[in-house]
Amino acid sequence: MFTLRRTRFFLTTAIFFYSFFQLAIAQDEPPEFKGVGVNFGPSNNSFGSLSADPSKSGVNMESVNLYTGQHSESFALESISARGGLGVSLALEYNGNVYMQAREENRKAQASPFGLGFSMAMPSIVVNHGGTTNIYDDEYKLIVNGTAYDLKKILSNDTAYVTQDDQPWRIYRRIDTVSNWETVIGWTVLREDGTVYKFGDFAATLGGWNATRNILRYGNFVGAGVAVGDTAYPSHWDLKRIEDVEGLNWVEITYLQDSAYLTVQNSAGGALVNSDFTYTRASYISEITTADGNRKIKFQYNERDDFQPFNDVNNYEFYFTKSIAEIKTVGKNDSTLSLIRFIHGRYNPSNLQGRSANKLFLSSIKRFSADETGNLPEMRFKYYLDESDPRFLRLSSISYPNGAVKEIYYDTLASADNFSQLDLQVGDSIAITSPSYKGANFNFLQSDNMFLLRIDDTVHLGFWDGYWIVDTFTAQMNARDLPAISSEGLAVIPHGNTDIIIKRWMGGYWESDTLFGVFVRYGSPGYVYLYAAPD
Repeated sequence: MFTLRRTRFFLTTAIFFYSFFQLAIAQDEPPEFKGVGVNFGPSNNSFGSLSADPSKSGVNMESVNLYTGQHSESFALESISARGGLGVSLALEYNGNVYMQAREENRKAQASPFGLGFSMAMPSIVVNHGGTTNIYDDEYKLIVNGTAYDLKKILSNDTAYVTQDDQPWRIYRRIDTVSNWETVIGWTVLREDGTVYKFGDFAATLGGWNATRNILRYGNFVGAGVAVGDTAYPSHWDLKRIEDVEGLNWVEITYLQDSAYLTVQNSAGGALVNSDFTYTRASYISEITTADGNRKIKFQYNERDDFQPFNDVNNYEFYFTKSIAEIKTVGKNDSTLSLIRFIHGRYNPSNLQGRSANKLFLSSIKRFSADETGNLPEMRFKYYLDESDPRFLRLSSISYPNGAVKEIYYDTLASADNFSQLDLQVGDSIAITSPSYKGANFNFLQSDNMFLLRIDDTVHLGFWDGYWIVDTFTAQMNARDLPAISSEGLAVIPHGNTDIIIKRWMGGYWESDTLFGVFVRYGSPGYVYLYAAPD
C-alpha cells in the first residue's frame, strides 16, 4: 500500500495511477479561406476542415508550440464589415522558424514585405505545367494558410476538381483562348453554403490580368527560353473576389504586380535582349473593397534594395522589391478612418556582405487617429542579435500597446541531440536495463514524440522538436520501478522512497518539479509502477 499526500492519485495493490492536470490542446481551427492573416466572409466562414499545417498544431504555451519549439502569434490589424454578413479581417502572422532564413543570402531567403518571420498573403491556386502548354496533364495546388493542398480532377472531367480530402465544394477551372492558345483564365470555388470564391481575373486578354500571375510561353513550351517570340502564360491565380450566393454582396481584392522582362541570350556570347512580354516577379495586396462602397482598405509600400539576382540571363528571378509602409482604411471620398504604419529596421549578419544580407525586420507597428496626426500607443518588437545564438533574429520580446511585455524563450541547439528525422533507435550496445533486473525492458519508454531511457539511476528524457531535445538527470529508483509518459507530454519518475519527479518540455526549456512525500514504500524492495493519464 501507499500513503498519499497532496496530489490526486488512484491506487490499486501495486499500481500507482497518476493524474497531474490537463493541458489545453491548441488545435488550429479549420483553415478559413484566408491568406496568412486575411479572413473573409461570414462570421463563421470556415473553409471546411482541411488538415492544419503540422508546424501550427500541437500544444501551445504562451505562443510557443511545444511540438516544434517555435513561437507563432497573430496580430489583429483591421476589419471592415460589408452587406450580407461578408467582411474583411486583417491580421499579421508571425512564425519564429527563421533559423536558416536569418543566415542565408537574400537571393536564397529574403524576408517578406512585412519583415523576417511576418507574413500576410492571399489564398491562391498554383500550377505545375510540366514545361508544356497541355493543360490536361497540369497539376494544381490550393494554397491556404501557407499550406498546399492538391486538387484532384473528377474522373475524366476536364474542368471539375475536388480537394485532396474531398471537401464538399464544387471547384471549376475556366478555360479560354488567349493569344491563340488554350489557357486556364480563372477558378471558381463554390462552398457548401453557397459562398463563391474566384481566383484569377477570368480575362482572355493579357491587359486584364491583375490577380493572375504569369511566366512566359514559347510556342508549346512553358518556361525560360533562349529566344524572343514569347507571350504571357498563367502560372498563379490569386484570390480575386468573394460573393454571396446571390452575387449581390462581395469583397474584392486588387493587387500591385511587380513585373520584369526575362533577359535572354540567343547563343554563347550573343547579344542580350529582353523578352517580348514580362513575367510576374512578385505580387502585393493593393486594395480591398466591398460592394457597399462605404469602406476600403488600401496598402502602401516602400521601395527596398535587399535583393540580389542569382543570374539574370535566361532565368526567372522571384524576389521582393517593396516592403509594407502603411495600411489605411478609408470611407467615402477617401476620408481616412484609421491608419497603421509599419517601421522596419535592417541587420547585416557579419558572415554576409551588402544588400545580399541586409535582413529586413519589423521594428514597430504604429496606429494613428483619423486625422493621421495622433500617434496612439505602438507595438514594439525586439530580436535576439547574437549571431552565435541559434535564436538569432527571432523575436525576443513584444511590447503591446496596453503596456504589457511578453518575453519569448527558445531552446538552444547546444542542449539537443540532433537527428535529421524522428529516427531514434536503441541498439544492442546500449544497456537499457538495470544490472539487478535484466528483464526490465520497460525501462525504455517511447510515445509519439517523447522517449524515456533509464539506465540504473540515470534518466535520459527526450522530446522531438524537429530534432531531439534531451535532458539527462539522476533519479534514485529500484530495479523494477516503472516511470511513465502521458499523452500530454508529462514524464513522471519515482525518486527515492517517497518522491516523484515531474518533467515537461515547454518549447524553450524543461519545466521540472518534485513532489515530496507522495508515497511510502512497504516491503522489500517496494516497487513503484506509475501510469500517467489525462485528468
